[in-house]
Amino acid sequence: PPLIGWSQGALVAQMVAQEHPDSISHVVLYASIFDPDAQNPPPAPGAPGLLSDEPPHIDNTMEGAMEDWTVPGIIDDEAAQAYGDVAMRWDARKVSWNALNEFNMCDPAKVTVPTLVIHGEKDVYTSMEKQSALFCGIANANKAWRVIPGCDHPVHLYPLHRQQWLRSCLAFIESPTALAP
Repeated sequence: PPLIGWSQGALVAQMVAQEHPDSISHVVLYASIFDPDAQNPPPAPGAPGLLSDEPPHIDNTMEGAMEDWTVPGIIDDEAAQAYGDVAMRWDARKVSWNALNEFNMCDPAKVTVPTLVIHGEKDVYTSMEKQSALFCGIANANKAWRVIPGCDHPVHLYPLHRQQWLRSCLAFIESPTALAP
């Protein structure tokens, strides 16, 4: 099956593609925050949540739910409010990432499955240079890079761009030239 990862989830998807390529047919690295120069330090010994049963609890806020929208006017106020309301109701806890040093193992040269790199043109969590390094570094020649114009980080949430994002993902996954090696 294909695997799609968004934002930090794209780093997790990349790690799966590197370590378990036989378990997926394709990988879509969507709005990956890959940074070829980042070296995350290991967490401090005994850091909360590292080896405990409960990760640190960080309350979600309306501001936190909306932080990915950085392009003014890309989503109307009513839709943004509806998203924020649902996020607050169903996502009361923000994701707490620990052991970010595990992302240091992300190496595009170790990705051997068909890969789509896709992101919004105005994504402030990455840059064209970082996305280029990710795309160009992927070992498999069976790859594609798609930039959705005018969008920032959550392209799939924008009514005017959602179909473009979805069509790009499906076209790549269903393409006869994107078959797993």
